[in-house]
Amino acid sequence: MTQPLAVVRIIGGPRCGERFATPLNGLTEGLLFRYLDHLYTFVRDAQSGRWAATPSLPHRDAPRTIG
Repeated sequence: MTQPLAVVRIIGGPRCGERFATPLNGLTEGLLFRYLDHLYTFVRDAQSGRWAATPSLPHRDAPRTIG
């Protein structure tokens, strides 16, 4: 079965400019995730609808991470 994917661009941090694909199902703005060796937060551009990721510092009230 196929599932839609979103291409996510990393903005800032040591992996700035890298892109990766992730399943679109369950993707929400503000969700923390681990990409290789750093934590990032999903963000979405309000005008274009494109997904991106920005470096994030963990804190105790953060939502659960995936991966």
